[in-house]
Amino acid sequence: MDNAKGEMIMSRRPRSSYEDIGNLLARLCDEFPQCFKLRKDTPLPLKIGVYRDIRERLDESVPDDLLCNALAAYCNRPAYLQALCADGAERIDLDGKPCGPVDRTAIRPLPPTPQSKQPAAPLPKATKPKAATKPKPPAKSAPPKRNRKPVADTKQGC
Repeated sequence: MDNAKGEMIMSRRPRSSYEDIGNLLARLCDEFPQCFKLRKDTPLPLKIGVYRDIRERLDESVPDDLLCNALAAYCNRPAYLQALCADGAERIDLDGKPCGPVDRTAIRPLPPTPQSKQPAAPLPKATKPKAATKPKPPAKSAPPKRNRKPVADTKQGC
C-alpha cells in the first residue's frame, strides 16, 4: 500500500470480528455436520491438521486468519476441552471418521472453573509500619586533591 508521496506503508492484517468468526463457525457446522457441533451436541476432538483439510475443501474466499481464529474459538471452548480430556477420546476428521486416539501428552490442564476454585487463604493481619527514620546525610568532606603539575611543567619548549 502506498501513500500520496509514493512511500510504502506497512498495514496490519485486520482482526476477525466476533460476527465473522460466528458466521464461519456456522458455515463449518453446515458443511461438516459430523465434525463441528456448536449447540447441544458434545463436540469431538478434531484431527491434527484439520486446518489443511478445511482449506482444501473450502473456497479461497475465506481468509487464513479468519479460519485460524474460528478454529481457535471452537477448540478453546470449555465443552471441547472437556471432550479432549475425556478417557478414550478419539479424534475425528471432517467426515466424522475416527483418526486415532487423543495423545495424552498434547493435553494441557484445564483452567479452573469458578465453581472449583478454592477459597482464598486469609490475608495476614496488617502490622503498623515502623516510624520512618530519615537517613543521615553523609558527612561533608574536603574534595579529593588532584595531582596537578605546576603550569611551568606543562609547557614544553618555552
